[in-house]
Amino acid sequence: MKRTLILAAILSILAISLGCNIDAQEGIFRQISKTEAEVKVGSVELLAVDGTKYYAMSTLMGLLSYENNIWTRLDPATSPIARLMATSSDDIAYAPLSDPTTGTHTWYLLDGSDVPQAQAVSRFSFITTLHEGWEIAKTDSSQTEFDLYRDLGGDPVATGLETIFSENLWLLEIDDDAVVSAATVLVSGLQKDSTDTYVHRLYVGGAETIVDADIQDQIVAFSYNGTDMIAVTKSGKVWYGDGTTMTEKADTTLSFPTNGIAGKPIPTFIDASGNLVFQGSSVFYSIAPNGTVTSISDRFSTNLRSSSFKVTSYYFDRTTGALYGGTVKNGLFKVPDLAGDTVDWL
Repeated sequence: MKRTLILAAILSILAISLGCNIDAQEGIFRQISKTEAEVKVGSVELLAVDGTKYYAMSTLMGLLSYENNIWTRLDPATSPIARLMATSSDDIAYAPLSDPTTGTHTWYLLDGSDVPQAQAVSRFSFITTLHEGWEIAKTDSSQTEFDLYRDLGGDPVATGLETIFSENLWLLEIDDDAVVSAATVLVSGLQKDSTDTYVHRLYVGGAETIVDADIQDQIVAFSYNGTDMIAVTKSGKVWYGDGTTMTEKADTTLSFPTNGIAGKPIPTFIDASGNLVFQGSSVFYSIAPNGTVTSISDRFSTNLRSSSFKVTSYYFDRTTGALYGGTVKNGLFKVPDLAGDTVDWL
C-alpha cells in the first residue's frame, strides 16, 4: 500500500509539472530533449561571420575564432581585453587594459590572417558597441569631455556629450545598412548632474535628434528606419513614433533577460520585414515599426526560447535570411530560415 501511495504521489507531481509548463504545447520531456551541451569557452558574444568562420568574445578564453569545430584564441592570454567591437566592415578591433598613468587604451585591429596590428589610436574609451564600431571616449582619464567616435576614426562623429549626459549611459546601434542607409546609433542615459532624469540622442549620419523627453527610463533596445522608431525601456515598456514624438503602449509590459545588469542593452536584430526581434523570458517578441507587438512561440523560437538557451548576441544576414547568435553557455547557433524551426548548433 505504501509503495502504491508513493507512486501515485510521484505521478501526481509529474502531472502538475507538465500542466504548469510555461509552454502549454510542450511537456517537460520535450524541454529536456532540447538541451545542448555546454561549451567550455563560457558565454560568447558573436561579433562577425565570415563564410564558415565566426568571431566571438568569450568569458573564459578571450577573443576567439571558430571554424571546423575548432576554437582558436586570437588575443594574448597575458594581456586581457578591456574594450572590443566589430567595425562597420566587420573587422575586429580590441584594446587591452589601459595605460596606468593616462588610462588610455591602444587599439588593435585583426588583419586578414587574424594577426593583431597596433593602430595609431589611443584614447580613454569607456563605452563601445558590439557591432558597427561605435565608441564613446575621452582624450585621457583625467578629462571631463567625452565624444562619440566610429570605426577608430581620429575625428569624433559628435562632440560635447558631457554637456548632455552623465557617464552612466549606453550605446545602441543599428547593425543593418538596409534598415537605414546612414550610420545610426542611439545614446541613452542619465542627464548630466542628475540621478533620475533620462535623456536620449539619436545620431543618423552624424545628425542629432533629441528623442522624446517623456521616455523617463533607460532605453535598452530600439529600431529606426528613417521614419519610424521603436524604443523598449529597461522596465519593459514599449514606445513608438518618429523619435521626437513617441507614444507609450500603456497596456503592454514585456519581460526579458537582462544579463544581470539593470538597463544593459538587450540583444536584438531587425528582421527582413523591419521588425525589432528579441528574446523574452518565455517567448520571442517582434515589434513592428507601427508599434504592434507580436509574441513568437513557434518557428525558430521553438528551439531557442528554453531558459537554457539564453541569447547574448545576434548577427542577421539579410542577404541569405540566416540568423546567427551567441549564447550564455551553449556556444554559437545558426537559424537558416526564420520561417522554419531548425536551429543548427555550431
